[in-house]
Amino acid sequence: MSSSTESTKTTFAQKAFFRQPFYAKDGKTRLPHYVAHRGFNRVYPENTLSAFQAAIDVGCQGIETDVQISKDGVVVISHDATLNRCFGIDKKINECDWEYLSTLRTIREPREKMLRLSDLLEFISAEGRDHIWVLLDIKRNNPANVILPKIAETLKSGPYSSQPWNLRIVLGCWTPTYFPICKEYLPAFQPAVIGFNIVAARKVLRTLPEVLFNIHFKSVKGPLGYDFIDAVHKHRDPDSDNNEPRLIFGWTINAPRDIRWAIRHGFDAVLTDDPATCKQISDVWDDAYSQKYEREDNKVTVGERVYLTLWGLWFVFFGWVFPLLYPYLQRFLVERPAVKSNIRGSSERT
Repeated sequence: MSSSTESTKTTFAQKAFFRQPFYAKDGKTRLPHYVAHRGFNRVYPENTLSAFQAAIDVGCQGIETDVQISKDGVVVISHDATLNRCFGIDKKINECDWEYLSTLRTIREPREKMLRLSDLLEFISAEGRDHIWVLLDIKRNNPANVILPKIAETLKSGPYSSQPWNLRIVLGCWTPTYFPICKEYLPAFQPAVIGFNIVAARKVLRTLPEVLFNIHFKSVKGPLGYDFIDAVHKHRDPDSDNNEPRLIFGWTINAPRDIRWAIRHGFDAVLTDDPATCKQISDVWDDAYSQKYEREDNKVTVGERVYLTLWGLWFVFFGWVFPLLYPYLQRFLVERPAVKSNIRGSSERT
């Protein structure tokens, strides 16, 4: 089946890969998908073929990865906008052509090349990997009206999947301003909002019924996140043919107690740097295992309480207080008028 964005008419009535249920060995406890954050980057260089293959070997249902755009319009796989951290070169990706980027190798062993989105599509469409879904983190340093048409063009050009790409790919966006452009160029694809700000996420929950959530788990664990997961699951997309619940993914969840917390609280996917630990916990999860660790997992130290409270206050300020104060602050931000000098026809600014 072709996954061309022009010919694909599938809807979310078909079971998208990221919606397929995953159960514990007891057959009754629904577990979150475990999704490799930039691949299995705890072991291999992030966002490389070895990291992605290791994630699949561990048993991940999904891969989270990041996209940037090169100077000549090629969609490439990279978390950073610059080459410094991963490749040791002081340049920006959007200042380099793909011909140059393709010659680079990671600092970290094994030294691997940068990938294009088309390379990733070819990789996961191969036999034995066609069960994997992908969360694309579309970095906001790339203008939406530039990178989204290029993503659509890449998906249209192939390689193609045995199932339509819109059932296997979620479009992760850091700002709701990207969503109309997603709808214009990739109308069959599922968008998700990425962020830290639980205040902003609640606004999206009320106003954009078709959007999923990929939220920093500490925002949900903090005081402002109370009941947010349940609220997400209760909201249904009225335009969906099967009226399925909305989903919430959490990132980046690595500690065993945090993974168990995410399972108990109903995350639909756990983004992790250590999918092997997620698999170990998922493989043994049942009521007895859950009860064994529940008391330990629910302990919150004084330091954690302070951290989560400060985290919540930060977003209260920038989510509610700052927008209210901004009109008044603008009075102090306007440019001060020019001061006339004693020289006729000239002026100088203070």
